[in-house]
Amino acid sequence: MPALSRTQLIEVFNKTYKGCYDFLFLPGDPKTEGNRGFCFINFRKVDKAKEFTSDYNQKKMAEAFSVEDAEDKVCEIQPSRLDAIERSIEKLQTPNARERKGGNAASKADWLPLLFDAQGSSLPFPLLAAPAPGAKGATPSAPSKGKGKGKGYEEEPKGKGKGKKGKGKGKGY
Repeated sequence: MPALSRTQLIEVFNKTYKGCYDFLFLPGDPKTEGNRGFCFINFRKVDKAKEFTSDYNQKKMAEAFSVEDAEDKVCEIQPSRLDAIERSIEKLQTPNARERKGGNAASKADWLPLLFDAQGSSLPFPLLAAPAPGAKGATPSAPSKGKGKGKGYEEEPKGKGKGKKGKGKGKGY
């Protein structure tokens, strides 16, 4: 994901797949202001996941996302492990020491996953990690854990993988 924000990525995917996916997570890089170079997306139907794979797998990043700074990186679509996604989200939602002392966590919100309704409108993502005691603006909420609807799809430049391939929980793609 060369220098794309979550909003830009959604715009690209919505050109063809608006309303076809119900989950999108573009993890941010804590060392930079950009993303980590991969995303997770979950489709409502297997046929759309296969179409997406056909459209993006092994496609040059510059061609897929109309960006010039992508060098010769290539998209690689892989099934992802839901437990790894869940851990990443919990870590992102858990306030760090600076945030507990009143630091600004606003930029962190730009990297939280989103859910989407059947029309493609974004919905807030539920908390997986309980808010820190005494955190400003924290409202008590029951942790939302459970099995995902299916395998998510991870898009990642070839050779930059940090995750491991594995079996996802649930049905379909």
